[in-house]
Amino acid sequence: GRPGHLVIRPSKKQLALIDLIMDITVCTYDVVLKNAQKLLNTAASHPRDSREQFGFSFETELVHLTFEYFRHLKKQTMQKAWPHLLNLLREACTITSQPPVTLLAVGFLQLYLTNCPQVEDTKSRRELQEVTVKLIELTTEIASKSLSHNSWFSRKSEVLPEYNEIVSVKKEDSEDSSSDEENYEGNNVYTLQAIYVLNECLAQIIDLVYGSEEKDKAIAILSPLISKISVYIRNHAYHNMPNSKASAALLSSITDYQYCRKAWSKELFEALMDRSSLSWNPQLCPNGR
Repeated sequence: GRPGHLVIRPSKKQLALIDLIMDITVCTYDVVLKNAQKLLNTAASHPRDSREQFGFSFETELVHLTFEYFRHLKKQTMQKAWPHLLNLLREACTITSQPPVTLLAVGFLQLYLTNCPQVEDTKSRRELQEVTVKLIELTTEIASKSLSHNSWFSRKSEVLPEYNEIVSVKKEDSEDSSSDEENYEGNNVYTLQAIYVLNECLAQIIDLVYGSEEKDKAIAILSPLISKISVYIRNHAYHNMPNSKASAALLSSITDYQYCRKAWSKELFEALMDRSSLSWNPQLCPNGR
């Protein structure tokens, strides 16, 4: 399946292009993934915003198209494609100026993990874990863009006082646009989307990437994330409610993961002991059980 908050669904034109690529014999999976990785590398070498040149984000559209192509592959082909996918994911991690690229890469990783047997050799597992950690770190950074520090010497974070002007991302009568969710200008533009993607993908990715004897490694990954989303949960300002509700759902999905109790117990306890927790929006309550 496709995580429900990964940018937009493919248009009819994109799907037609994917069908065409799959019908061309010489366009094998390795050729497609290698060229996608090379194009991303070229884009990273030329930091000029591609939207100025093309009217859209070239990097995002490239990864989106490749993601949809990968979804159409047979499971056995997906498994053989791992070395090329790994290079593509590593390259995607360098495109930090395009948050949708990171979010799509997380979806890419989940898609592979849920369709392919786990790699057994030590080198491949280490590489898988390394790219997983990097993607989660980058997504956590995106999710925390609506937070600010009180001062340069304080580590305590707070929710930014208000969003910038709300912009609708839906265009009427456009087949290329299928989302009517609100979007925001500024650094916090992808905060809510990142939290949603983590809610849909994170627990499953952690469970599949780390074996039963490696579950403690997840604590180091999850602790920084939980520390940040708990700030959204504790803030009851009206403008923060979307982030607060999404963060509560994310925390709920993480707490279902039995091996990460050490990572979330402290932050959750502090949130519940906050006297303002008695004024939680009723919409948050199902996720606080």
